[in-house]
Amino acid sequence: MEWHFRCQCRTAFYPIRWDLMGEDSRNCRQAMVSETPDLGPDPPQLVSPPLASTQLGVAGPAEVAPFVGILKSLALIDEARSLVETVSVSLQLLSCTFPRTQFVFGWCGEAGNKFSVVSRDGVPLKGEAFSQKVMAYFLGTKRVRRPLRLQGALRRLFAGFGVGPVTSFPFVSSGETLGFVSFFDCELQMDELLVVELIACQVAAKLLFLKKERERVEQGELSGRMMTLADSLLRSKSKEELYHVILDSASDLTSACQGSVMLIDTDGRHLQVVHARGMEPDLAQYLRLQVGTGIAGVVAQRGRALLVHDVENDPSTARRNRPRFKSKSLISVPLKLNDKILGVLNLSDKADLTTFGEADLKLLTTFSAFASLMIERTQAKEETSHLKQLSTTDPLTGTYNRRFLNARLEEELDRSLRQNLEFTLLFMDLDHFKSYNDQFGHLAGDAALVQISEIVKSTLRDMDILARFGGEEFCVLLPGTSKRSGQLVAERIRLGVESELFPGAEGLSDRRLTTSLGVSSYPEDGATVTALLNASDAALYQAKESGRNRVATAKSACPVGKLPVYLPA
Repeated sequence: MEWHFRCQCRTAFYPIRWDLMGEDSRNCRQAMVSETPDLGPDPPQLVSPPLASTQLGVAGPAEVAPFVGILKSLALIDEARSLVETVSVSLQLLSCTFPRTQFVFGWCGEAGNKFSVVSRDGVPLKGEAFSQKVMAYFLGTKRVRRPLRLQGALRRLFAGFGVGPVTSFPFVSSGETLGFVSFFDCELQMDELLVVELIACQVAAKLLFLKKERERVEQGELSGRMMTLADSLLRSKSKEELYHVILDSASDLTSACQGSVMLIDTDGRHLQVVHARGMEPDLAQYLRLQVGTGIAGVVAQRGRALLVHDVENDPSTARRNRPRFKSKSLISVPLKLNDKILGVLNLSDKADLTTFGEADLKLLTTFSAFASLMIERTQAKEETSHLKQLSTTDPLTGTYNRRFLNARLEEELDRSLRQNLEFTLLFMDLDHFKSYNDQFGHLAGDAALVQISEIVKSTLRDMDILARFGGEEFCVLLPGTSKRSGQLVAERIRLGVESELFPGAEGLSDRRLTTSLGVSSYPEDGATVTALLNASDAALYQAKESGRNRVATAKSACPVGKLPVYLPA
């Protein structure tokens, strides 16, 4: 579909004085352009308005100074408010200055790597935007004049523009080539060359300004977007949720339908899929990729992102596209923090099946920095939690260890003292457990200890504390519990162990595993942790001496025996 430029400037062109070469004077023209509303840069509605031309003759010294008209006309370019308006004003100025000369006007688009080209009337040349490689014939750092010898696509593109020489003026500012204007089949005079170079210089400066302004706005928008995504990552409550948010956010940024997050495992030699989209769960769960092999493996090894437009023809991949992928384009970005590679973020299959571009790569590179930081933070938090758990729990039974119990007892003692509360401490020891170990082995004994810890846990409240005190001894802290209530809890534990079937227990003399328990209470049996532990231990010893498989209380002359209790259903 053809499109044309509609000029959006609010002022008129000024007469250009052509007596720069002394006696060689030329006619000058003036174009008046009416004010029109801003149509926006996307999509550009570009309609070439009629130009009002007037033969002004030769301007005398009293009328216009030599460069005043040119400078006023160039000022219109500087006043342009958008890329569309800049191109519109430039085309008007060039068309007005060279009314019978064929020329084309090209500029670098917002993508930064493609050029749009239009004729003097604002009509785009047929075809899509052209790469810098294709436009290299017209680009350079200074004016180029050469015979028109175009080949292939360029020859078809500029068919009808004549066969004579072409003079090209690149738009260069601060070392960046931002566009060009090329004149066909004409011999430009010295004064004309000077005017075009002035225009080209002004256009280049304006295009660079618009580019920098666009980059500034885009950077601001990107920063805001990244802050929103970073907030989403920070809100993740688990590593699984974090991986899910990372992949979803990256997919939304690039409109990708498939992707995966892969992390390097503890051995540092393999990548493991931790979250995937568009992949069978079973495949994702068991897929392990060696670092250095495959696309993701190479990205993890080198630590550099890989953008592939066609997986079958790209020399860095050169492999057949897999059936589950709908397109041949993909992007793989390393997840790294400084020089440490954490994993790889892979994306494929844009929603519209177009290829990934440099803009997608830029977005993902910025986003991956946030994602990597959050992954490292989550892994460090998980490692800290794991170390804390190891320092406070028994590795065999998963119950708390003696260190944690001592600290918790001190806390409970202080709380009970301040709030005038009571609590109870239970000491339990398995009866004849050494015989069980000797007869069935330590592995069976370990399994029995785990089984007993589960029985005790099922009897307790969430607020109660179960700790392995050592060997086959366990200790239970019952906050806010009287001695009488503690005795009932101890009896439920005793009955639960007595009624449980343990592997091989039928080989014991009484064909079962049993436990004895001692009960002490604060403040009745002691005002310190040591006193309470000694009281419970003494009660446990009393239960053992009285025949085992029973509950005894501190300071009792004889064991309580088997109290009537109501076991939970």
